[in-house]
Amino acid sequence: MKLGSLRWLLIVIGLHAALAYPVESVIAEQGTRVENLSATIRKAGAWLGPSADFEVVGRVAWLLGGDNTLLDLGSGKRILPKGFVVHAFARTAEGTVAVITENVLGIITRGVFLPTTRLPFGNMRVAAGPGESLLLFGGPQDDQHLIRYDGERHATLLRVSSPIGVVTHAAKRIFLTAGNKLYTVRPGESPALLFLFPDGSEITGLAVNTRKGEIFVATADAVFALDRGVAEKKLAGLGGRLQWRDGYLYVLDPVHSIFARVRFVGNGN
Repeated sequence: MKLGSLRWLLIVIGLHAALAYPVESVIAEQGTRVENLSATIRKAGAWLGPSADFEVVGRVAWLLGGDNTLLDLGSGKRILPKGFVVHAFARTAEGTVAVITENVLGIITRGVFLPTTRLPFGNMRVAAGPGESLLLFGGPQDDQHLIRYDGERHATLLRVSSPIGVVTHAAKRIFLTAGNKLYTVRPGESPALLFLFPDGSEITGLAVNTRKGEIFVATADAVFALDRGVAEKKLAGLGGRLQWRDGYLYVLDPVHSIFARVRFVGNGN
């Protein structure tokens, strides 16, 4: 079988999985609305691999698919030219789009990638940081680095002995996961362990509702809200990547090929 045929076969399998696993199969606590947005992924012809990621800003949703293509889910169009490989991306609060490709960090300006700096490790990823800064993370499996980059200077904020999974921030406080651990750190402070899941669990998603100070974490098949050191299960049968935007929790589940928007009704979000 040719590679092209195999790729399309994988896409068809992924689309079938999305159709075969309805959002109604998700178990949610009372007062929660789960809206299935997966049709936007199918319409764009995207394939969700294990490293799929997304960003929602206003009514615009961008998806990094399993084939390392960056797509606008609204139009279904590529953000960058065909064949351009994107390993990671992030959007800052001011709208700057940062992209990592082949160990190089750059920004997108009018559909053009402008390289800015070569990265110290080949497996680095990027997340938006406080202000217009970027948070870069990666490195050797047993010596992972979290680095703050402001466009001119790099500063290492944290080094951990487990692979860093997800990074986000609320104001100047940064949150990151490593395996089953959730850490928090601020520039100039020592990191603190915020939460520890049971051994064997892996945190795959992380989001913060800054208005209420709520922290949401996800495993491969569940979403939890952390409150005073206790994890309260909010969703079962749905997990993966998380993002909080404008009163909604967005969930990208590559296992079930689901993209959903969740509203927790009546809790002041």
